[in-house]
Amino acid sequence: MNLYRVQNINCPLDHDEHYLRGRVAREIGVKPPTMAEFRVERRSIDARDKRDIRIVYTVLAGLETTSRS
Repeated sequence: MNLYRVQNINCPLDHDEHYLRGRVAREIGVKPPTMAEFRVERRSIDARDKRDIRIVYTVLAGLETTSRS
């Protein structure tokens, strides 16, 4: 399995997990169903702009490798 660490994924405050999975999949260039593993390593709040509070993630995404036989 190939693991990718994707950092600084900014999401709106009212997002759901599907939105986050889609953003991570787009970053690594795959479709969301192809991710075998998805784990949030870090979650923080960016409240520098009080009118636009964001949640910032660091995520580990795992992709299954196909065996070449």
